[in-house]
Amino acid sequence: MGRRYEEVNSGRKGFEKLEVLVMERSSILIDIANVLKEWKPTSDHFDNNDIFEISSSKTDQNVFIQLTPEENIWVRLNEGYSAYYCESIAELNQVINDFLSQKIVFAIGFKGEKWRETTLVYKDVYDDLSPKLRYLILGWEMEARKIPKYKPSNKIKTKI
Repeated sequence: MGRRYEEVNSGRKGFEKLEVLVMERSSILIDIANVLKEWKPTSDHFDNNDIFEISSSKTDQNVFIQLTPEENIWVRLNEGYSAYYCESIAELNQVINDFLSQKIVFAIGFKGEKWRETTLVYKDVYDDLSPKLRYLILGWEMEARKIPKYKPSNKIKTKI
């Protein structure tokens, strides 16, 4: 087994230290690194989780990609309840690219003050959200906004 990340990192964060992490973890870290490299993330190891962070230059919204010891991949934001589980590297690639290119947003649903669901939806397309919940919408480089209980339109949708 290779040297511990903490010994090599000695308090500095940086994507260039990824190769040391890989010595202790499976090749899934290499796959995650390849998905994220164009976004220039920082990396860290905390509580047996490998965490990559992508920071926004326009807002205080950050994206965290967490690899658990069980090799589960989670995409999280600063806001509570904003976690999305990715079943594969391909899904992680799709989620990260669509979120950072502002095609999709996190929709966090509440009933009263109680959290009920977190899902991803296309930006400004809320037809699939539950009409019984109110949602907090979080997107990349956009201010968080609340939408009231969603009422689907009665318009008939047609394909052109």
